[in-house]
Amino acid sequence: MGKMCEWLESFSKKVVLVAHFGTGYDHPILIRQMARAGLAERFQKSIFGFSDTMIPLKRTMPKQRLKLTVLGEEFIPGWNMYEGKAHTALFDVWCMLMVFRMQNVTFSPYDFTKKVVFIGKMEKDTSVLPPGHKALVDNGVVSFDIATKICEVPTQEIIKLSRTSTLKKLTELLHPLVIRISTANEISSKIREYYLNND
Repeated sequence: MGKMCEWLESFSKKVVLVAHFGTGYDHPILIRQMARAGLAERFQKSIFGFSDTMIPLKRTMPKQRLKLTVLGEEFIPGWNMYEGKAHTALFDVWCMLMVFRMQNVTFSPYDFTKKVVFIGKMEKDTSVLPPGHKALVDNGVVSFDIATKICEVPTQEIIKLSRTSTLKKLTELLHPLVIRISTANEISSKIREYYLNND
């Protein structure tokens, strides 16, 4: 853990840590291990936040199975020559970069979670949420976990879409952040109803 902190500190700017399914696996484990090693504060000073490659992939290829080996097999020529290296760190990064390039996958500004929000999510601390998103939780519109997933979308944009656009538009915006289309549709419907009924 100390070696990783040294590596992070070697960069001139704070970094964003990206992993495939990082939100559900890598990032929480890393945060807990840093805390156990007594390095939580040092670690947090070196990072800006986190992102998950699943988010832009789901937006770009909503019907595609997103397991890394499946993506490699489908999109990387000569995959059979490489697959034995799957699930080693550098190879997985290479594989993901190849898939992103070949399928023209890009991140949006909403695909990144600030460290304070991600860590606050683990501790269920609503004070880390932007006021508009905190209000959605306080009024029972969405759960705390959902609010942390969509909190990078400005409240004003959510309000604008809720009051001036269709349910489909709001769902399209939130879908990549919450992964499942059925969940996004349900959440969007509740948020839209809330803002249509509250000034």
